Amino acid sequence: MENNRECEDRMTVRRPFRMSFFALIFALILSSFQTLSAQNRKLEGTVFDEQGEPVIGATIRDLSSKRTTTTNIDGKFTLQIPENATINVTYIGCVPQNITVNSKTTFLKITLKPKVQELEETVVTALGIRRDAKSLTYGRQTVKMDDEMTQTRDANLLNMLQGKVSGVQIISGGGPGSSTRVVIRGNNSITGNNQPLYVIDGIPIMNDMGENGELDYGNAAANINPDDIESIEILKGANASALYGSDGANGVILITTKKAQARAGWGVSFSSNVQLSRLYQYPAYQNIYGSGMNAEINQNALNMTGKNGLNTTYNPNLPWGIFNLTSQDASDRSYGLPMLGFPIIGRGGELRTYSPNKNNISDLYKTGIAWTNSLSFDKVTDKASIRFSYTVLTANDVVKDWNERSRHSFNLRTQSKLTDRLTADVNASYTYDAMDNRGYRNSSSRNPLYILGNLPRDTSIGELIPWKDGEGKPYNLNGGFTNPYWLLYELPNHDTKHWFMGNITLNYRILNYLNFRLRIATDLQTARGWEYTNMYSQFDTDGQFKEFSQMAQNNNIEAMLNFNKRFKKDWNLTASLGYSWQNRRNERTNLTVGTTSQPDMPSLANNGAILVGNDSYDGKEKVSVFAMANVGYKDMVYLDGTVRNDWSSTLSPGNNSYFYWSTGLSFILTQAFDIPKEILTFGKLRGSVATVGNDAPFDSLYDGLNLSSTYLGMPYYMTDNIRKNPNLKPEQTTSYEVGADFRFWNNRISVDFTYYWKSTTDQIMRASVSSASGYKERFVNAGEIQNRGAELTASITPVKTKNFEWTTIFNWSKNNSKVVSLTPGVDRYQVRAAGADGCISYVEVGKPYGQMYGTDWQRDAAGNVIADVSGKPLEQKDVYIGCVEPDFLGGWKNQFRYKGFDFSFLFDFKKGGLFYSETAYKANNMGNSIKSLEGRDEYFFSKWVLDESDQERAGYLRPTDVPFPADAQANRVPYMDGARPKGVYFPGRVFEASIEGLGGQPVVNDWVKPDVMFCHISGRNAKMNTYDATYVKLREVALGYTFPKKLLRKTPFQSLRLSAVGRNLAILFQNTPQGIDPEATSTTGNGQGFEQGYPLPTATYGFDLKVTF
Repeated sequence: MENNRECEDRMTVRRPFRMSFFALIFALILSSFQTLSAQNRKLEGTVFDEQGEPVIGATIRDLSSKRTTTTNIDGKFTLQIPENATINVTYIGCVPQNITVNSKTTFLKITLKPKVQELEETVVTALGIRRDAKSLTYGRQTVKMDDEMTQTRDANLLNMLQGKVSGVQIISGGGPGSSTRVVIRGNNSITGNNQPLYVIDGIPIMNDMGENGELDYGNAAANINPDDIESIEILKGANASALYGSDGANGVILITTKKAQARAGWGVSFSSNVQLSRLYQYPAYQNIYGSGMNAEINQNALNMTGKNGLNTTYNPNLPWGIFNLTSQDASDRSYGLPMLGFPIIGRGGELRTYSPNKNNISDLYKTGIAWTNSLSFDKVTDKASIRFSYTVLTANDVVKDWNERSRHSFNLRTQSKLTDRLTADVNASYTYDAMDNRGYRNSSSRNPLYILGNLPRDTSIGELIPWKDGEGKPYNLNGGFTNPYWLLYELPNHDTKHWFMGNITLNYRILNYLNFRLRIATDLQTARGWEYTNMYSQFDTDGQFKEFSQMAQNNNIEAMLNFNKRFKKDWNLTASLGYSWQNRRNERTNLTVGTTSQPDMPSLANNGAILVGNDSYDGKEKVSVFAMANVGYKDMVYLDGTVRNDWSSTLSPGNNSYFYWSTGLSFILTQAFDIPKEILTFGKLRGSVATVGNDAPFDSLYDGLNLSSTYLGMPYYMTDNIRKNPNLKPEQTTSYEVGADFRFWNNRISVDFTYYWKSTTDQIMRASVSSASGYKERFVNAGEIQNRGAELTASITPVKTKNFEWTTIFNWSKNNSKVVSLTPGVDRYQVRAAGADGCISYVEVGKPYGQMYGTDWQRDAAGNVIADVSGKPLEQKDVYIGCVEPDFLGGWKNQFRYKGFDFSFLFDFKKGGLFYSETAYKANNMGNSIKSLEGRDEYFFSKWVLDESDQERAGYLRPTDVPFPADAQANRVPYMDGARPKGVYFPGRVFEASIEGLGGQPVVNDWVKPDVMFCHISGRNAKMNTYDATYVKLREVALGYTFPKKLLRKTPFQSLRLSAVGRNLAILFQNTPQGIDPEATSTTGNGQGFEQGYPLPTATYGFDLKVTF
């Protein structure tokens, strides 16, 4: 067994390294400040567009001295130049100009012309290598983080990508601050990580999901500040991400942050965004029947004395003989009497009417607010540039005092020209994120919103306040439920997170076509938090206090030699050779006070028993060498190739070296053939093949002992339940991809299409073993998953004039997965089990990933439901329900511009997939749903108006009403009014064959008591609460106005923009019950297909202001 302490020592980043790293960052930043100056003779000028309007932000560069400036709001500039110089003028979307200036020229008037197209688009690819987009042999997509993206913002960056990228599925944990899962082109691994690698300015970040017990602390990628992002590049498949080796097996999301923009003097930018959140879809609850069961309120729940079995305290100050809902015999379900307004004693012990409280759910909710303010400063000179930004987010939830958040983000980026050959790029960012009362999730007994949704329909919010007495004990509500206000205010929690990222990139130009790059980077994440359960809580009367602390660090060193040269005009070669080292560690400490001694004291000092603690650790060290080459011929044909070899510490010495490769070919049709550019502006065919994989998880090689507990003060150890395997090999994914990119009519129409096929083998799984071995499972390499699919992105500009432009963008993707094999002799493997109806999600041989099984009613060969002697259907377990994976998904965005006004909206959609809803099950079970009204009126009429017995409702006369010998099963006489509805209609049942005298015979009574149907029978049929997850949503709407430059000339502003925005505004189509979001989930892990108390659909509306000085 590998010694954990030795492993820790080997992987620990030494303090001197940390100190020297931060010192180096500081020194390079300081050098940047010192170089922010330049001087020489003055040249002035003005830059205009073709319409004669001043151009703001055009870059003016002296090619000899490299001094740079930008035009101001009036299009004017001033630049220090030598006596004779060549001036380069550039602006986005315009043709660059070089202007020769002699010693007599002191003023220039420059007019820029727009580019017809921009064929030489460059993009950031794997390992931060910038390449021509036309040379790429794989599918990728760029998301520009422009004003339109950040105005319809979400506090979670990843949620902002919904509906915008083909082949990418976004699965949000739901609540504010929760984790978000991103899956690109389906699941590759059965039990391992299926999420992409995130890289920020060359730094691979740690992005573990934050789910921990009943709380979700969010993931790092969701916490990235969008105001600091320039663009996001999605490398979708192994073909695009092969250079990242095992880390990039599931695709890569490359994030490039903003640099300083060249302009006159210091640039200042400010933005403010406020979003108001409101629930827009509540569950459809019934408001006819109130507390009780069997169409009555328990007769023992009366305010009276002298009755046997009475569990109600008599109150002489209130009317005698009326129903008392403080009684222990009162029910928490809504299967009682019609709420006709007669007097009762409410749960607060006060006289009230038995009436519906239609707003008892919505009364607890309010308007949430999220306010984001961002300020940045930047400056560029001929020697250096610097940009500093600060963004603060303050937010709360739609429930008072819940999910209160404060996030502060700082970013500093400097670029320095240290010598003519050496440049330095330093980037440092820090985020502080604090959350008070983070919401408990799913169907937790601590989740007040889940409890609130199941209150009896006659309950008022007023009788829930106050929720405790002067001794700190909860008021007795009885009825079996916990006061949601107790959960809101007596179960506080708090957590803070600190996130620092820093990197130093040095570029040394050896020759004009050869340079060396060295990057040193660190990602440091720490967190600390606590949870408190106050004494006297219904589910934990002794109280509890938990505290945790966590530290994770990922250090990287990367060295790369880059070559880029054109030979004899027709040939060009781009090549890279590199080395990287990665060291990652994660430590966590948990302390628990299982029994508290005092109420209202959230502290470890409040210990009434034994303080229990445990530590956990995982880590990995990886060394890699890699190479890349791209050969181009006449800018027409490009051949691509990459190789990489990793050595990982999570695999044993004999298996820890693994090799990955990729190759691809692209053919530019418009370079090869004389095609009119006005028809086919650009055309490319591409294809590629690659292999990548996943290495093993930490501590999966060697068996060991874990501290279990203590006995008589002495600790003892036990073995793991899982047998480790020192012979594990890495998972391997082989991917094939073909595609085409076309641009028509001067880029008015663009179409990108990709078809892919990939297979992942040697899955790292846990296989069951004989209990005689002392273990339950064993790590093995086995199994194969295949994914194949298609992606389409199309952009059309139907109208484009000087003052008006309309662009429509559509994306669509479809992924089909197939489990080819599992461990020998195993046809399916459990991924997750959840829900009240015994639902389990499996991967199953021969079927797509995520097969749902659950309960159903037993049926005979003819399809009849088999019932017991009481007529209730028998339960059959492990019945196939369906597949949780969607058939396809996509998005459709429209953008309109008229002069300074712009308007846009985004729809996104998903077809297919399913999930089991515990919320729907619970609403039926508690008698609150519209569905649970089925048969209620008929049953009430039968019971209280006609006084029919259960025997008569079963379709037969009572034996006492028959003039000859009869019993419940023999010599039965049909009830003459048996055909009249008396409850929930349930035909097609037959008695179980083993029932004497009735076996195989039809159940004459087609009517079932409503509470029996929805409290008992429905729990034996998971299909009753399983729903199609198809949806169409109005995801974003924005109306903005950019003020004309003419209006701003006499103001301090260079630009000013105002927008009214909305996000998640409506579900336009759904197959789920009202109030249940079709995107609902209960986890961001692999086990999808379960909804258990997901937040109600929430819309946000707000305003966005952006201004530059």
